[in-house]
Amino acid sequence: MPIPPDFRFSQASLRDYLACPRRFQLRYLERLAWPAIEAEPYLSREQHLKRGALFHRLVEQKLKSIPEQALTALAAENNLAEWWDAFLVFDAGLPDGERLPEWTITVRLGQYALIAKYDLLIPSADGKVHIYDWKTSSIRTKPDVLRNDIQTRLYLLMAVEAGGSLHGGEAFPPENLSLCYWFAAFPREPEIIAYSEALYKRDRADILELIDKIATAPVESFVLTSDERQCRYCVYRSYCERGVTAGQADDLDDDAIPESDPEAFDFSQAAEVAF
Repeated sequence: MPIPPDFRFSQASLRDYLACPRRFQLRYLERLAWPAIEAEPYLSREQHLKRGALFHRLVEQKLKSIPEQALTALAAENNLAEWWDAFLVFDAGLPDGERLPEWTITVRLGQYALIAKYDLLIPSADGKVHIYDWKTSSIRTKPDVLRNDIQTRLYLLMAVEAGGSLHGGEAFPPENLSLCYWFAAFPREPEIIAYSEALYKRDRADILELIDKIATAPVESFVLTSDERQCRYCVYRSYCERGVTAGQADDLDDDAIPESDPEAFDFSQAAEVAF
């Protein structure tokens, strides 16, 4: 069995497997570092990712009650004023409840653990749990793509599985859960996704099946994707002899690999919640 028993699946690793089993193998099993860039032009792409990471950090500090004036000045200094001002308007309309920014949870599903880091969780007094995710892409992803995305399905599933640890020790039905994607470049077009018992059962069965498929797969089954569009934005493309030149960042669309995760974190630091 190629997957070690202490491996923790995340939306990033599951996304990689779904895009290309070979990429999953190289990145998570062989831990191969390959000196290739994700997209061209490199400097522009790197700058955009840094802006996104800084924006997430500023939002986290705001939600942790760091004085707004200092954060606003920092946003202006780093060309983030437009995103920041839009977020302040959105923040004023958030529901009441305890704010849990950059909240990491792990839950066990079958033989393996799942791990996720949420940009913001708000368990409210009425028993509802609101999930928020900040997107800094220049592209507003289509609603149907978002609703079926592995991040959406995993984050909602895990919040239900975590259950009482998010709401004073009491479990809550999936219907009490929602996920809102907020786009910094499209602040008036958030995507709010409601959950249900039927969707929860579907997602639990599908993700369990996917994890079992990965865990029991023989090494030779980690094959290259047949969709070579995925290779344009993969750092392993030259290693796999799928081209040398990176795809253009401006061409990234709903079907391409999404922007790099600005909330990358050390999985070993995440505590497992009871459920």
